[in-house]
Amino acid sequence: MIQDAASAQAKLQYAISFTDLSAEAINILLVTQPIIVIKERDRYYCVAGIRTLQAARTRIKSAATVPATLIPNDQLDDSVLMELTLSDIYLKHFTQLMHRSQGKQLASLFRLLGEQTIRKLAPLHASKTAYSRAIGYSRQKLFYAQQNEPNATES
Repeated sequence: MIQDAASAQAKLQYAISFTDLSAEAINILLVTQPIIVIKERDRYYCVAGIRTLQAARTRIKSAATVPATLIPNDQLDDSVLMELTLSDIYLKHFTQLMHRSQGKQLASLFRLLGEQTIRKLAPLHASKTAYSRAIGYSRQKLFYAQQNEPNATES
């Protein structure tokens, strides 16, 4: 069942590809969104932080160890493990989605972070055009519609 949940999450579409992220961005993800695993027999299974694991796999060589937190099997039964996995998938996406006005919010984030920071984290999205394309908004709609709004500044 956990593999089914992970497989379902892997099929979701995201605004950014992990290959677009820098190694520094992946390292930040490993700290801010840790990977939680259990061990059954001689294999490890990710029960939370699946997207972080997917990101790490794009940047970390296969022989390298990906940092993860191991939860001893005796602490969780199957139903709790499943709840943890499904909650991670649902809550991570639900709590990180933005409201309908996400275009304004995303443009504000771009201005707040600045092109230099975005270039460091996701080099292919550092320009306003590339950023707009990645999140599915027109550059005009994201950046120039806000020129008439109070406290809106163009970077």
